[in-house]
Amino acid sequence: MANGKSAIAHKGLLSEGKVIATTAYDLLTNPELIEKAKAEHKQTLGNQIYQSAIPADVVPK
Repeated sequence: MANGKSAIAHKGLLSEGKVIATTAYDLLTNPELIEKAKAEHKQTLGNQIYQSAIPADVVPK
């Protein structure tokens, strides 16, 4: 997301917020979209298991 004090940055933030809100609304009102996304994610990963690039012993301060 863009950040800044200029008018164009502010317009960008508003636009991004609208996109995120609309996407959330679509997912909440149409659970079929979530199932399609899960299926696509599973197909993309194949038999690979997701492994975080952050080591397990790293903790926030």
